[in-house]
This record gives sequence, structure tokens and C-alpha cells, in this order.
Amino acid sequence: MCRAFCLSLILVAVLNVASPLSAQTLGEPVCLDHPYDAVAGPDQLLRLAGLIDRLRPTLAAFKGLGAALEDRKPRICLTPSLVLESGFLLPDANRIEIDGRLDDAMVTAIMLHELRHLDQVTAQICPDDSLAMAQVAQATFALEADANAITLLVAWHMRRNGEEAVWNALADWPSTSDIAARFAASMGDHDDPAQAVAEAFDQWYASEERRQRYYIATCSDYLDRRDDSKKLPSYKQLPQDYLDSVCLLPDGTPYACRAPEF
Repeated sequence: MCRAFCLSLILVAVLNVASPLSAQTLGEPVCLDHPYDAVAGPDQLLRLAGLIDRLRPTLAAFKGLGAALEDRKPRICLTPSLVLESGFLLPDANRIEIDGRLDDAMVTAIMLHELRHLDQVTAQICPDDSLAMAQVAQATFALEADANAITLLVAWHMRRNGEEAVWNALADWPSTSDIAARFAASMGDHDDPAQAVAEAFDQWYASEERRQRYYIATCSDYLDRRDDSKKLPSYKQLPQDYLDSVCLLPDGTPYACRAPEF
């Protein structure tokens, strides 16, 4: 999630799935700065360095995500203290935090998701509080739908290259299983990655529970910020072509998408 506008890939699902590593195993949060090298230190630090190193060849095939890692150089942290989220991006701090109690495949999946959010921040398409609250929610929906779809695109690429763990993790995860199934079905029918991404984007909206969860969280944050700033309500709308700036593959190629209003 890119706080406070782009909410997380998994949000509360972590509460429903047992994590293979305990907080006691993790201890304190561990963080790495670019170039993410670690030759000594706590096991979790070495683990994080190894996961990033193994992901780099994949990111080289996806220009925007590779640039998010190597050009934006975010600090990446594994922490045992996340409760309602499995990972998030703090754009102002240029930091990604991930629940290190998750297994390697899910940590990698969340890293990909948050790198997509960092790519969105770089493109300057995250909404701000000059927009009406419902418009911020609509933008957040689109950014989340895109981040989920692009994460599945990369996981599918890894699967085709013999690395199935990240795809399998997303396909089994309650918050993403239906989207992964739609992506896989599209690839089976058409073998067209852009169409599969478009269908995965569409599938994000298919869950009323998912939309409601993100709407409540987005609007709650929005109202808190409004209350703190004492600003008057805003009624500004998103540009009509907003989705044109969101629905781009990591190489900049557009994919077809639509975002129904609720």
C-alpha cells in the first residue's frame, strides 16, 4: 500500500492465515538500503538480501519495476510488528515494510506489489486530498487493481521460467485467489499477457467485500486527514482520462481497463 492513498495488497487477510515464522524468531525489524547487500548479520537480514538478489533477474524483464528498485532505491524492511497489513509503502520515507513472518514466496509477492506502488508514485498518479473523498476511493481502487494485476503478470512470468512459488502463493492466498484464477484462465484461453492483466484488473472489482473493505479504510484515512488539516470539503473530480495513466504495463504499453463506479 502507498500510505495513505494506495491500500495494501492483503490488508486483513494476514489475520486469517497462519504465518510460518513467529515474531520471536524475527526479533527486531531488519532493513536494507540499496544496493541491498548483506554478507553477515542476523538471519533475517541475510534472508532479505537473498530474496532481493533472486528477484533481480526477473525485475530486469519488467522495466518499471526494475527502475523502482534500482533507481528509486527504497529502504526495504522485514518486520514482525504488522497487524492489519502484510506490507505497505511509505512514499515520503521511500520505505517498503513487509511482514517477515510470511514465507519467502509471499514476502516476494508483496515486494513486487509495493514496487508497483512505488512505480505509481514515480508516475505521480496517486490521488491527493484536493479530490472529493469518493474520488480518492475510486483512484485507490484502480491503483490496487493495477498493482494486483501487475504482480500476477510478474508471478506468471516467473512460473513460466520454472519459479512457481510466488504464483502458487498468490493463487492460494484468500485476497488474491479469484484474481489469479481469472488471470490464469485468460492466459489459457488467449495467451495474451495484456488481456490477462486487463481481466485481472476487472476481477479486482468483482468482490463487493474487497471494494467495501478498501472504501472504508480509504475514507477513514481521508476523513482523519481532513480533520487534522481543518480544510473545507473538496469536490474535485478525477480527470476523465485518469485510467490512461494507471493502466500501463511495466514497459509502458497500455492495457485495456475499466473501473465501474459504485
